[in-house]
Amino acid sequence: MGVVTHGLTDTPIYNSWRGMVDRCTNQNHVRYHRYGGRGITICRDWHSFSLFYRDMGPSWRPGLTLERVDNARGYEPGNCEWRTRKAQALNTCRTHLIDTPWGRMPLGEAAERSGINRTTIYSRVKAGTDPFRAKHEGSHGL
Repeated sequence: MGVVTHGLTDTPIYNSWRGMVDRCTNQNHVRYHRYGGRGITICRDWHSFSLFYRDMGPSWRPGLTLERVDNARGYEPGNCEWRTRKAQALNTCRTHLIDTPWGRMPLGEAAERSGINRTTIYSRVKAGTDPFRAKHEGSHGL
C-alpha cells in the first residue's frame, strides 16, 4: 500500500503552510532573517500540514493569507488568522500603532477610518498634538 496523503499539495492553503515553514526554518529563504532568523517559531503540531490544516483549514477562504496577530509571537493556534493582503500589510513589525477614538490601531487604518491623510496624522503624532483634531479648531470662528 502506498503513502496516504492529504491531497492538498499545490493548493493555496498548502502553499501558505509551506511558505510559513520555509520562512521559519530554511536559512536560505530570502526572508528567513525576518522570521526564523529573529526567533519566529512554529508550534510543534504545525510542522505537520495535516495538523495545521485541522486548526486553520476551516477558516481559510480564497484570497486570504496567513497572518500572526502578534508579530512578536510565532505561528501557533490563537495567534494566527487568515486575512486579506491589505489587512495584513497593516500588521507588520514596521507598522506605526497610534491611539485613536476607535482604540489602538495601525496609522494606515486610522487614516482610512478618519479620512485624514496618513502623512498629516503622522506629523501630528510626531508634534505631540491630537492627530484627529478638527481642521479649523482653535480659529474661534475667525
